[in-house]
Amino acid sequence: MAEFGKLFCGVALSAFVAVTASNAALAQSNWTGPYIGVNGGYGWTSYNDQLRDYSNGAGGVFDGLSPKGFMGGGQIGLNQQFGPLVVGVEADLSAGSIRDSGTWGIAFTAVNRSRLDQLATARLRAGFTKDNVLLYATAGFALARIDNSSVFSNGVAYFTGTERQTGSVIGGGLEYKFRPQWSLKAEYLHLDFGKNDPARNGRALSSFPNTVVHNDEYNVVRIGLNYSFSFERPTAAPLK
Repeated sequence: MAEFGKLFCGVALSAFVAVTASNAALAQSNWTGPYIGVNGGYGWTSYNDQLRDYSNGAGGVFDGLSPKGFMGGGQIGLNQQFGPLVVGVEADLSAGSIRDSGTWGIAFTAVNRSRLDQLATARLRAGFTKDNVLLYATAGFALARIDNSSVFSNGVAYFTGTERQTGSVIGGGLEYKFRPQWSLKAEYLHLDFGKNDPARNGRALSSFPNTVVHNDEYNVVRIGLNYSFSFERPTAAPLK
């Protein structure tokens, strides 16, 4: 994750320098006001052994999962600009599937699954703008539907996990205004919902020897398109 964060910051800084070199048409942009938009992107975990279970011996070994996949949705927000400083709030709702599954067993089979398929966040944003470019950091609250479970082929659950989870989100991004009311953004978010142990025979799965349960943590990179209701509009030419 640390290497990816450095790469993301490097790309964001390079883009910031590139776009500010040619922003005369939208100079002195005003970021104050409400906005709505859409977004889409890709999410993944930083491990490959979630829900690993070696507790059943030969024939019952499961190496674990590495959830990944696409999600998309929409956002609403409100910005306030104070000179080069821009602060605001944003809320978003996304659906899709950051997931992985695998089958194990010989005399019997079971399917293990780890999946996030619904996500909502409410975040503060703060950053600095130069003309039509905004570079920002963001942090706040996250709510997701997460499924960590294992089900035998006869439909009986081997273990099950809680679905609705709350957690934290931090990240950052870059937003570029290409028209007085339209802007594009690219952002990275790190979501952490803590360790949500599924229950196996009335006990937390991680309490059994030779099992692994990681925190439900996800990295998300996405792009978005925003429409603002109060960006400055070009001044009309005087009538002759």
